[in-house]
Amino acid sequence: MALTADIERLAPFGNGNPPLTLATRNLKVASGKGLGRRGEHLQVEVEDAGGRRQRVIWWRGAKADLPSGRFDLAYTLRSSRYKGEREALVEWLDCRPLDAAPIDVEAPAPAYELQDFRHCAEPLNMLAQAREDYPTATIWSEVEAIDGAVDRLQLAPSETLIVWTVPPAEAVWSAALATVNPSRLILFGLRAPTEKLPAFLARLAALVKYAVKRKQGLAGLETLAAAMGERERSVSLGLQVLRAMGKLDYQVGAGGDYRLALADGAPGDQLDALQKRLSMLLRETRAYRNYWLKMKIQE
Repeated sequence: MALTADIERLAPFGNGNPPLTLATRNLKVASGKGLGRRGEHLQVEVEDAGGRRQRVIWWRGAKADLPSGRFDLAYTLRSSRYKGEREALVEWLDCRPLDAAPIDVEAPAPAYELQDFRHCAEPLNMLAQAREDYPTATIWSEVEAIDGAVDRLQLAPSETLIVWTVPPAEAVWSAALATVNPSRLILFGLRAPTEKLPAFLARLAALVKYAVKRKQGLAGLETLAAAMGERERSVSLGLQVLRAMGKLDYQVGAGGDYRLALADGAPGDQLDALQKRLSMLLRETRAYRNYWLKMKIQE
């Protein structure tokens, strides 16, 4: 996970800054099974020469043949949550039998029926039309209130995914696609109103007050991140900023949940440094959103 966190600090990935491709040599397949609503993905367990095993996800790899002998594996690495636990997710890109000649590595691109309204002048009208055309579609929206929409934690398999707000990071976007596994994508992409530090802290403070008054002060980091439309790292740092401002106190439980309490104290010595770090994370999020709004989606 430490390596995964270091890699994710290099984000946002895109044109001019492609995701890192890693490689591990001399592996063999220990097991493999279908994954996904239609079984089009593969969950492969690979084993190295020392007997250590690792779960690897091969997106849309169900129709491919797994290596029968030992091979080298090219993959990407990012954080994910599996069965309630955070883990380093290894994503299969390509493999090379040990006795084969070198091959080019290219990640398989998913294919969707695409309707792109990312730069539409009248998004609400087009959203209404999309809802009429696809009444069972899942609408993914965070921060922006849309009737019937869900956040990242409520996503479920669906044939059509309508993306109303721009995802905050590649990891969130990839996880959403893997969870919903849509055959049709309808993209809008409204910007979150919390991209700048003052608005971010104001909304986070409001969520904290709500949790204190209505939830006995209990809040999960994932839940707060989804409500903020942000990365968990940014929300975690935002809570530190509120505490350094003297407005908040909290404890983190063994399961990662926060017990929050309002405070009325003086600003701490670390406030300026924490605010600068948070501003940097928010700039990274804005940079990814800028990229997402113009990136090419494979049809």
